[in-house]
Amino acid sequence: MKDKLHNEIKEYTNQVCSLRKEFNEIKKTGVLEEDFEKKINRVNFNQNNILEKLIPYYRQENIENTEVLFKELEKIGSFENTAIIESTIVFDESNLIVSNSKGELYIVKIDINMYTVEWSEKLDINIKCSYIEKISEERILLLGQSGEMILLEILERKLYNISKKSFKLISQRNRIDEYGFLDILKIEENKYIRKKEENLLEIFEIEISSNKVDIVKEKRQEIYIEKEIISSSLVLGLDRIIIGTDSGNVYIYRKNNSEYIFDYSLDIFNQEVSNISKLDSDGKDIAIFSSDGNFKVYSFNNKEIHLKENKKIDGSIFKLESKESTGLMIGQEGVAYIIEENMGSWYVNSKKIEKFFIEILAHEKEYYLLFDLDSNIYLLYIDRIRSVEDMYNKIKFS
Repeated sequence: MKDKLHNEIKEYTNQVCSLRKEFNEIKKTGVLEEDFEKKINRVNFNQNNILEKLIPYYRQENIENTEVLFKELEKIGSFENTAIIESTIVFDESNLIVSNSKGELYIVKIDINMYTVEWSEKLDINIKCSYIEKISEERILLLGQSGEMILLEILERKLYNISKKSFKLISQRNRIDEYGFLDILKIEENKYIRKKEENLLEIFEIEISSNKVDIVKEKRQEIYIEKEIISSSLVLGLDRIIIGTDSGNVYIYRKNNSEYIFDYSLDIFNQEVSNISKLDSDGKDIAIFSSDGNFKVYSFNNKEIHLKENKKIDGSIFKLESKESTGLMIGQEGVAYIIEENMGSWYVNSKKIEKFFIEILAHEKEYYLLFDLDSNIYLLYIDRIRSVEDMYNKIKFS
């Protein structure tokens, strides 16, 4: 890559020198060649192309010290949350739907430009949510810790004025069984995973009609891990499920027709696998964390996952959100850590945010949201060099 880029820079330099000679000749003769403007455009195109390729090299110089903007959002309005936040989703570019430990549901309006947050009055629905999903432009699915299933109709496509009247209850199913809905992961449309017991997962399908939501009983599959406790799991694409255990092992299941079958296993840590998460980059990277702060980045191809690099942080990670080659993690001690990808490798930022965070969310554009125990919401922006303009600005103001 470096040799190819070096040759491109050399060729570009020669083009500029040749163009300079032609220009000097034009000044003497006053005659402008017909294709001179095309040559200028070609040189400008090559310049921009080279600058794009130089971004990762410039970024690499300070990759572990990328600047971040961290700001608490000011609460406005007369309503507020009074319990610990448990589940959140991005409803649209300005609004979240939030569930708390009392089973209350709220709409939360975020204004990134004004750095404000406004809570609605609580909705007329009480459910301790483990999972919230906007399944279409018209509907929201809620799954409860005790086995409830709720379908809401969205009455306002854009929530300009946040209100509990923005939603209408279509269907409610109470306690489908004794297991409830815990550690829910979505596989594909209407197909999910839940944790039934400490060593047992179930793949299930949901049937949604115009006025009803229910589990399809005949379309269930159980995945049992013998003599180990399931501590984390991840759905990778449409055909892989990755399961981590308290023994530090990782089990990979692959899709075979309509079912998932065991493929192979990896002995990764001597400690519990505390989290498995996807990393948003050009490749198919995943991060696997141990309870003692070690984590490994693996690259996934069509058949296997391959170890790329080993990393270490201070705490045990329980959640990671990732977008546009960056990531935000929170540990059991509530501290937030930032990671960033460059040239195929991931780097832990030297800056960590030491508040007690309980939830994080990748928001619109390049922003992340963080939530603390007192329902305060914070905005985090990672000032990553993403474009030639960003690189120019860094050089200009450095």
